[in-house]
Amino acid sequence: MDHDRQEDARVFPLYPPLAVDRSSEAYQQNVKDWTEVLKKYQEGLAWCASQGAAHYEDRHKQRGLLLGISTVLSEELTFSSR
Repeated sequence: MDHDRQEDARVFPLYPPLAVDRSSEAYQQNVKDWTEVLKKYQEGLAWCASQGAAHYEDRHKQRGLLLGISTVLSEELTFSSR
């Protein structure tokens, strides 16, 4: 397992995080531009998830396979002011 991590480090080198100026005009424009794109993406995911029959969805929920998916997606795909 350690060998895999070493190999990954060579392929995907880690760089120090860059400071992001959230007050910059470019950042604010990116937020505006991407918010609509991500909203459409979330709507598409919701549509796809809604296409299954209810009994299949219930079976997946009983197995713990669909728990919290909307929470996770909304946290990952939403811009925040953190």
